[in-house]
Amino acid sequence: MYVTVIGAANMDVNGFSEHAMVMEDSNTGSVDFCAGGVGRNIAENLVHLGAETHLISVFGDDMAGEMLKADSKKIGLDISHSMFVHGSSSIYLAVMDNDGFMKVALCDLGRLNDISIEHLEAQSSFIEKSSIIVIDSNLAPTIQDFILQRFQDIPVYVDPVAVDRAINSVDCIGKFHTIKANRFEASYLTGCPIPAPGEADWKEAVEAAAQKLLDKGIKRVFVSLGKYGSYCRTEEESFFSPIVGGAPVNSSGGGDSFMAGIVWGSLQGWDNKRTTRFASAMSGITVGSKSTVCQNMSVALVEEKISRGGAETRRLQ
Repeated sequence: MYVTVIGAANMDVNGFSEHAMVMEDSNTGSVDFCAGGVGRNIAENLVHLGAETHLISVFGDDMAGEMLKADSKKIGLDISHSMFVHGSSSIYLAVMDNDGFMKVALCDLGRLNDISIEHLEAQSSFIEKSSIIVIDSNLAPTIQDFILQRFQDIPVYVDPVAVDRAINSVDCIGKFHTIKANRFEASYLTGCPIPAPGEADWKEAVEAAAQKLLDKGIKRVFVSLGKYGSYCRTEEESFFSPIVGGAPVNSSGGGDSFMAGIVWGSLQGWDNKRTTRFASAMSGITVGSKSTVCQNMSVALVEEKISRGGAETRRLQ
C-alpha cells in the first residue's frame, strides 16, 4: 500500500523580517533555504508519518536540483519515477513578516511543465497500484486530465495550491475524489464569494461553496480557514473544526501538511472528524516550525499535540 504524489518539487527561499515589514524598502531579517514544493512537501510529511510514498516531479541538474535529490535520499522519499533533466530547478521565494505570516511570495515552477503524458504513461504500471494519488494544481490541465482519465479506479486528491494555479483544475474539478482548498481557492473554483472569517454570513458562504464542489462531483471537501480552523463536507455530513495550533513562525507549508494529514487518515480508515483533527494538528505543528516541513513530524508528535488540546507547542526546527 503506497501513495503516489505528482507535483512540484522546488527549492524554497524563505525570508523572515526581524521587524514589521516596510514595503518597497530594505528590511533586516534572515534567509533560509530548504527543500519545498507543494507536492514534495505533502510527500515528505507522509514519509515522516511512516507512509510509503513516491514522488513524481522534475529535477534539474543545477545546485538546487542536486540539493533536492540529496534531501529526498536522506529522508527516504522515493523519486525514482521522476524526470531528471538538464538545466535549472524550480524555485519558490517567500517573505514572512515578523508575526510569521507570509507577506508575499513568488514561484518559478516552469520546470514542472516538462512532465509529459508519455512519461506518466511509462510509469503507469507503478502508478496504477497506488492506494491514493495526490496531485497539486501546478500541473498543466492536460496532465491533470490524463491522470484522472488513466487512473479512474484510484481516488485522486487535489491541492489547488493558489488561485492562479487553481485555474489549471477548474475544468476537471468534479473528477477528483477529495479536495483541500483555502477560502480563496474554494471561492474561485465555485464562483461563490466567501467573506473573511468573522464577517457576516461567512460560515454560510463556506458551506455553500463546499456544497457546490460536491454538486460538481467531488466526494469530500476540506476548506482551510486559518486561525478559524477548517470545514469538512461530504454528502453524509458537514462540520467546522477548530484549529489545533499555536503562534506561527512560518505559515508556508501549513496547507501541505494538512493535506498529508487527510491522506494519512484515509489510509488508516479514520472517519472524517478524526482525520480533520489530525490534519489540523499537523498544520499547527508545521506553521510553528521555521522549515516548510517540520523535520520532527511524526504520528506520536501529532497525537501529543491533539492530547494537549492545541496548546502552543515548542518551536520545532
